[in-house]
Amino acid sequence: MKRKPQRQNQSNLMALTAYYVMLTIYLVASFFPEHRIWGVSVWGYVPQSITFAIIGVAALMPSAIRYLLRRLPSDQPDTGSNRFYFIITVTITAALAAAFIILRGRTHFLGDGFTVLGQMGTPDPLIKFREIGESIIHLWLRNILPGDGQAVSLLSFQVVSIGAGIIFLLVTALMSAKLFGRLFDRLLFWLILATGGYMLLFFGYVEYYSMFVATTGIYVLAGLLAIRNTRAKWIPLTLAVIVVTFHIMGVFLLPSVLFLLFYTGEFDRNLKRRGRKLRLLGTIIAGALLASVFAYQYATNLFFRFAFLSITESVVTVEGYTMFSAAHLLDFANLLIMLVPSLGLAIFIAPRLPWRKLLQAPEYRFLAIAVSSVLTAVLIFEPKLGMPRDWDLFSFAGMVVAISWTYVSIQNRSTIGLQRLIPALAVILGLVTLAPRVVTQMVPEKGVALFKHYRDLDKTKNRNGQAILVNYFRDIQDVENNRAEEQWRRAAYPEVSINDRAVKMVETGRGAEALPLARRMLKADPIFWNAWTCLGACYIATAQYDSAVWALETSLGLNPFEPKIRGHLGLAYFYNGQIDKAEASMLAGLEIDPSQWSTHLGLADLYLSQGNQKKAAHHFELLAMAEGAPVKFVKRAGDFFLKNKQFRKAASIYKVGLSKGLDSAYVRALLVKYPELGK
Repeated sequence: MKRKPQRQNQSNLMALTAYYVMLTIYLVASFFPEHRIWGVSVWGYVPQSITFAIIGVAALMPSAIRYLLRRLPSDQPDTGSNRFYFIITVTITAALAAAFIILRGRTHFLGDGFTVLGQMGTPDPLIKFREIGESIIHLWLRNILPGDGQAVSLLSFQVVSIGAGIIFLLVTALMSAKLFGRLFDRLLFWLILATGGYMLLFFGYVEYYSMFVATTGIYVLAGLLAIRNTRAKWIPLTLAVIVVTFHIMGVFLLPSVLFLLFYTGEFDRNLKRRGRKLRLLGTIIAGALLASVFAYQYATNLFFRFAFLSITESVVTVEGYTMFSAAHLLDFANLLIMLVPSLGLAIFIAPRLPWRKLLQAPEYRFLAIAVSSVLTAVLIFEPKLGMPRDWDLFSFAGMVVAISWTYVSIQNRSTIGLQRLIPALAVILGLVTLAPRVVTQMVPEKGVALFKHYRDLDKTKNRNGQAILVNYFRDIQDVENNRAEEQWRRAAYPEVSINDRAVKMVETGRGAEALPLARRMLKADPIFWNAWTCLGACYIATAQYDSAVWALETSLGLNPFEPKIRGHLGLAYFYNGQIDKAEASMLAGLEIDPSQWSTHLGLADLYLSQGNQKKAAHHFELLAMAEGAPVKFVKRAGDFFLKNKQFRKAASIYKVGLSKGLDSAYVRALLVKYPELGK
């Protein structure tokens, strides 16, 4: 009879030891913020005196919590405690909402913060399909809020971010009350969720992920409730659709959606009666269909292919960063610790849970499927900016893991004899991890320091981010730092100036000379889409059209939203005899930016080759009026209309040409030969 209490005491002692180990790791790692331990070096951006003080207080918290727990009611169901629970949760939600506002981020270097802020500040911002739902919300808010430019765009991001956080807190409080009968359990479950690393998204964070991550969490909780009441399945299924509209990464919740739809309730019982073979056959068919869709997209869509990490190095592998490289696996661990700090306790608690028995219940199978799916997403997807900066997109996985692990541990607390103290420490670990990250985003110099360390960890992937840092100092009129960062950028990324030189060589008819430069750039930086575009232009200039198509398709796979790439690719298709692809590519480029004169020229030539004078005339006219169009092509447009006896249009285009430096003697000679031009 004494063995069970001894095992329970051992479990709690080991978990308590894990808590102190985590605090020690945070303290030691704070001295090495520049290393790839970004998930635990979060205190490296706070003065050391504060770091020692806070971690010291955290070290004393187990005794304080144990003292408080002794004075709480017994660990029995609290059927009459709903009012008290909701008073507490609403009060804490109000306090956190105030924190979201007061401690909102002042810098936006993580993710694509400054980039999306600049885009939303334009009259016609780029809306990406993969995040169309949240983008539309931001755009709608930008249009109804007072002000204009980046100021109102920033306000729209902050409103959505803070609003998403408040919605998440209130809805999860309600769902927690339905999931747990004991006051302590429901409150602890909610507090652990409210202090996860993903909560930084709700401190006025500038990105398109706040609503996505919040609704992901609400979907998982709704799924748990639906398993208990199969008549309410429509709620999580509706939420799943909403999640996918907020971001396409929500499709990784599909396996758990299918489980809710088909493997709970009467359908599951019928399958069990029919035997394992039928279930296995259905699983194989569903898996084969998904694999077929994936294989087709992977083979035909380079943007889709480049979104995934390769198992071995490929032409776009950066610094050896592959799916199972040490750097990626270390980033994976850092991300999980940052988003779900209580996983440090899980190492000692999880082995003592009766997993085989638990997984026979549909609610635990649902959670296991959801966790497996989202962690697979984190493992296989390419963090374009480096995972330290791309943590925000992968936060949806942390949300699922946090809910699942917290639910399992609290729901089975009595089974393994887990004292109430241990789950309470998960809240402390959450606060210890989250607090310095909030401060770092709020204090500009700390945000800059954080970005520099993340930039150095993934230098190549942060080439564009460095330009944002240069512009940041320019905007705040810090001349000295602006100059220093610009000098650092030129020294660290010589491929940028090499690309400028190579492009000028191509434009002046020296494509063969520029070819070695393009190859040199790509050897140094395989994801530099500008270099791939330059390589394609070199191949066009040297009549190597198959190679041009390959290079430009690779460039488009790296940056599908750049109109210049589509224009060049259209030309490569055209010269390669792929007329339909050429037209489609160039028209797609003009949809993004109608002012691309080179693309209008390419379409004019394409339509001339087909004898379509009307469409050619349309693009010649747009070419002549486009800003930056070289005078020789403006002249060519005028000559086209003159040849077709459209004198009025020809005259207006020659007038534009004269303003750009067209030889006036040439125009005077034409006026003598064609008097109609002067009418």
